[in-house]
Amino acid sequence: MLVVVGANGRTGVEIVREAVRRGRSIRAVVRDDRDARNLDDVLDVQHISYADPDQPSSLPAAMVGASEVIIAIDPRTAGAGSPLYSAEASSNVVRAAHDAGATAIIYLSVMGAFRWSSNRLNRKAFHMDRGVRAEDAPWTVLR
Repeated sequence: MLVVVGANGRTGVEIVREAVRRGRSIRAVVRDDRDARNLDDVLDVQHISYADPDQPSSLPAAMVGASEVIIAIDPRTAGAGSPLYSAEASSNVVRAAHDAGATAIIYLSVMGAFRWSSNRLNRKAFHMDRGVRAEDAPWTVLR
């Protein structure tokens, strides 16, 4: 089963849409019910799970049966009141996916994710990337 974490964002929704079009078994993971609105016309609600990448204990249930995981979270906010993910959020998901037996884990990053970048979001992305790189799991970072 393909698990998409951050399935409610622009990229995540498109990944889910394409997986559904291809007939893939999929689970979309969002933080809470308010985040699921973007998936209303894309995926039946029974294929949506709730987990917060900043709360590692919330992730294992969302990863049950995962063979492939795509992590589509980034350091940006989705608008007013949406928190930034911590530097550990991406590595928390990689660890949970690996523990669940996923054999392919893709973390979507951003171009320019350097610690010395003048852009605050790129510096934050660098730290999220660094956490993924430290995990002993079958991950790939896609920029």
